[in-house]
Amino acid sequence: MVKEKQVYYFTFGMGQKYAGKCQPILASNYDSARETMNELYGAWAFQYTRKEYMELRQKGTANEVILDPVEGR
Repeated sequence: MVKEKQVYYFTFGMGQKYAGKCQPILASNYDSARETMNELYGAWAFQYTRKEYMELRQKGTANEVILDPVEGR
């Protein structure tokens, strides 16, 4: 059985090249998303599930520009 992929959101820290941006990654699990993010960027700040990140946006505590999603494993 193939597991449906989920979207995970990654933010960047202040002073990093992509500060103020958020990278969504579609992956089969939390760790696979993290591996893809490490391969793409190396340095980043936080990882969130879709639910966690959308809750932050609703509260107004996350306002990053969301980049185009990337397909992970």
